[in-house]
Amino acid sequence: MTSVGDSARAPVLAAERISKSFGDVQVLFSVDFDVLPGEVHALMGENGAGKSTLVKILSGFEQASSGTILLDGEPVILPPNGAAEALGIVLIHQEFNLADHLTVTESLFLGARSPVSACSIASTCGQRRAACSTSSARGSTRMR
Repeated sequence: MTSVGDSARAPVLAAERISKSFGDVQVLFSVDFDVLPGEVHALMGENGAGKSTLVKILSGFEQASSGTILLDGEPVILPPNGAAEALGIVLIHQEFNLADHLTVTESLFLGARSPVSACSIASTCGQRRAACSTSSARGSTRMR
C-alpha cells in the first residue's frame, strides 16, 4: 500500500481486502493489490488460485463479496455492463486462437470503441519506429 504523502506514486487502481465467495466456496481471501502509474503486472498461480476472479472483479465483470476497489484513490463500484472500460479499466480475455492475424498492439486494443494507431502507441511509449505503413484492409496503422 502507498503512504498518504506519496501522491506521485499513488495507485491508479487498488484492491483492498477483496474477498469473493461462490456459495459456500471462498475463492479470494482478503486480497490487496495496487497498480501504480506505468506498472505492468503478471498474475501467476495454479489453476483455481483466483487469478481470473480477481481480474474480473477489478474490471467489473464480477462483484467482490467484501472489500473495496479504489480508482485514483476514490472508492468505486464497477457494474458488469462495461462501465469500467469507460474509466480506462479493460480486461483482455485469454484466448489464444481469437485473432492470430493481428499484431500484438492490435490485439491489445481488440474490441476498443475507438481506433488506436500502433504508431501512436509506440510514440507514446518512446519507441516509435520510422517504418509505419497503413493497412487498408483493416484501416489501421501497423508497425513493421
